[in-house]
Amino acid sequence: MAYNFGNNVSSANRAFGASSFGNVFANTTSAFGSPFSLLPPESEPGRRMLTLVAIVGLVILVLVLIAYVINYAYPFIAEGALSFLPLASATRSQRYWTNLIVPANADPPSQLLITKDESIAKRSNVYTFMIDLFIANSKSSSMGSYRHILHRGSDSYNQTNPETALAQQALDASSSPSAEASLASAARSGGVPLPNYMNPGVFMHPYRNDIVFFFQSEAAASDVVGSDILYIESLALDDVPVQEWFRVTVSLNDNVVDIYKNGDLVKSMILKGKPRSVENQWYGRSGPVPFSGVLMNMKMWDGNIPASLIKSSASIAFPPKPELTNLMEECPAPLPPQPEQKA
Repeated sequence: MAYNFGNNVSSANRAFGASSFGNVFANTTSAFGSPFSLLPPESEPGRRMLTLVAIVGLVILVLVLIAYVINYAYPFIAEGALSFLPLASATRSQRYWTNLIVPANADPPSQLLITKDESIAKRSNVYTFMIDLFIANSKSSSMGSYRHILHRGSDSYNQTNPETALAQQALDASSSPSAEASLASAARSGGVPLPNYMNPGVFMHPYRNDIVFFFQSEAAASDVVGSDILYIESLALDDVPVQEWFRVTVSLNDNVVDIYKNGDLVKSMILKGKPRSVENQWYGRSGPVPFSGVLMNMKMWDGNIPASLIKSSASIAFPPKPELTNLMEECPAPLPPQPEQKA
């Protein structure tokens, strides 16, 4: 038996109203226009190629933005992978040392560590962090030494002669007039020097109830005459509370530093040099002279965030007041010269 394929197809089209896929696509194209109708004519290949590239770029951008929005609510992309987007890092944060438990009438733990793999702040010139501080006592038995609170950089202090350690660094403390005198007196009194590598460094002042923020920056040889220059720039948060919680936020955006206390901006400065790149490890209450108190609830962003977000993040309730031993409650003053006894 012979079949006439053409007649059978024609009969089927007549029976079902010619609703084949090809006809449907043709009707849809005629109604909405061909996708290629957006492109310039083939007689203008240059414009046609540029338009095609622009369309592809726009589609990719839309897809990346959609992924970023979804990642904000349901994180699935590694930290820092979207850092090239505007405000990409402003919405992501991570908290460290949140569940720090300090036994009653005991010292807080030392060597609080955030490894380079755990830290989400990858860049040396753009980061924001927030910490809760409870200073049990502002006195110090180590004369001339800064009390360590927090720093990112080298994992140990330089234990060489303080004068030698300071001579290895070009000191610029114009933003904090007291810093140069304090460091000089630390060298004279044999105090423990600051870490060789830190960006930032947060310390209690050797003699006053102030918190000093250090930033190492550098100027390339192309910017100055001679070899590279390393600056140690600083600013201080004066007269901080004792035996009560307060919240400090540090935001570095390229060479602009902002310091917040309990969500309010209190200090700002512009660094003279470019923030120095250091090891991406953070240490709290480290070194031979940690401050007497508790450091916890460190919140970190891999980028600069708006002041409104800092204010809202700082509104979280403080932890309960810890009960700590006042190690430096008795800080005896030097005995006055005694008169010589006659034989």
